[in-house]
Amino acid sequence: MTSLDNRVLDFFVDHRVGWLTDTLRVVSEVLGLGGLGVLSVILMGVLVRRGESRDALFVGASMVSGWLLMSLLKLVFGRARPPMPERMTDETTFSFPSGHAMVSAVLATVVIVLALRHQFRGRALVVGAAACASFVDGISRLYLGAHWLTDVVAGWIIGAAWVLVWVWLLRQKA
Repeated sequence: MTSLDNRVLDFFVDHRVGWLTDTLRVVSEVLGLGGLGVLSVILMGVLVRRGESRDALFVGASMVSGWLLMSLLKLVFGRARPPMPERMTDETTFSFPSGHAMVSAVLATVVIVLALRHQFRGRALVVGAAACASFVDGISRLYLGAHWLTDVVAGWIIGAAWVLVWVWLLRQKA
């Protein structure tokens, strides 16, 4: 844990307001692992229906393996979460890396990679929305005191990098 981690936690604790707390609780719930899983399955269904089974497999493989990697890293690092008075969640798993940040970064990066492969109206909007959703998901975890800053930043970086590993592997097979 760094002094920056403590300062960021203190900042969010000192600046909590009711409506924002309620909003970010909803964001954290909707963009939790279950919600991201549902979004992934919907995306896979759309891709299969469009005849893009290889892309659907890319989505599924990236998400499942990303979740497994995140779970393994939590066990390896065993980092404690922020203390309970500041924490507004009752998470029982380890803190590093943030699962919300990592898995949302996996899905966002997958969506961005797929969007950049095709020309379509609204592509920039899709790319921006995917990136923003992952960013807001990570911020919600900081605001709610569920994670340290370094947990969230590492989650974003590892999640995006994991998808790029999949992109590289799939190009090697093609």
